[in-house]
Amino acid sequence: MQRTENAFTRYGARALVIAPFIPGLTTLAPPLAGMSGMPLRRFVVLDLVGDFLWVTTFVGIGWLAGEPFFRLVHLAMAYAGSAVGAAAIALALYFLYKLLQHVRFRTSLRVARLSAGELKARLDQGGDLVLVDLRHRREVEESGTTLPGALQISPDELDRRHAEISRGRDVVLFCS
Repeated sequence: MQRTENAFTRYGARALVIAPFIPGLTTLAPPLAGMSGMPLRRFVVLDLVGDFLWVTTFVGIGWLAGEPFFRLVHLAMAYAGSAVGAAAIALALYFLYKLLQHVRFRTSLRVARLSAGELKARLDQGGDLVLVDLRHRREVEESGTTLPGALQISPDELDRRHAEISRGRDVVLFCS
């Protein structure tokens, strides 16, 4: 969701035109357009342009493929039973792979977690902490608040701004 919001922030109204081609963006672009205050008429026009491009792209591919495409469909239908089985096995293997990736990722991220109360206690004791607010800049501006002394770096800026985070001190990352 954050990547989609970042894409919409980066590309603005153009994101509506490319949204049908990008999974996830097509679902979240309309609410993001509304949240950004885009006028209804502009939204409708850009959304229709994106939908038109998406439809014509795939109709065009079908038209260009012509007869070879229909021969391929006929062949696929002849082996549909075994194709469905193969697709189900491939999908199961893909989900297993993603599950293993998730478990490895969660294991690599084992870090100490603080509750809000524990963080407040450490701050009250004068703990030597670096606070990094990882919320998107627009989210910080909308809420109007962050923790005192926190460095605001959105996730898409981390590669560029990581040197601003002091080394040798405990770092507390927080987001919404």
